Amino acid sequence: MLIQTDEIKNQKIDLRRQAHFQKAQHRRAAQRGRTLKEEISQLKKSLQAKVTYRYCGRFFSTAEIDYIRALIVSDKHYNRAELSRVVCKKLDWLRPDGQLKDMSCRVAMLRMQNDGLIRLPSPKRTNGNGRISPKLTSASESTNSITTSVHTLGQIELHRVDATKQSRLWNELRLHVGSI
Repeated sequence: MLIQTDEIKNQKIDLRRQAHFQKAQHRRAAQRGRTLKEEISQLKKSLQAKVTYRYCGRFFSTAEIDYIRALIVSDKHYNRAELSRVVCKKLDWLRPDGQLKDMSCRVAMLRMQNDGLIRLPSPKRTNGNGRISPKLTSASESTNSITTSVHTLGQIELHRVDATKQSRLWNELRLHVGSI
């Protein structure tokens, strides 16, 4: 019997606390010029803003991801590099030397896209970080292939490539050998 009265007493205390909490919520809402429903809506928004995602060592709130989404939609002319610079400036994402962390931002946005959070514009360059493939000349058309092992060739000499013309030839031959 004593246990039941303690339980009833605890329930009454809980009910008083809830009533006090509700009155306090109403008071706070009224002070801010809102209804209780508007206050609850605002609390939900602030809780959603605290949900975070972590990319490239930085935490992004849902509000920041929403900002990135809105930025992508607002100006279709931004490429990925420009987007990363604008986002870094807005979010104050800097390296210790004060420069923008735009490459980290690009990686983070690509991962956000892979996770389905944002949709980036398609890349402007599609051939591997903007590298231009060398043009093939008659030098790479040779059909003479070496089919023996390196050990049977004898002494091999390596020369440093200094001139632009030699460098182009090297890149062309390297590309050609890689495609055989």
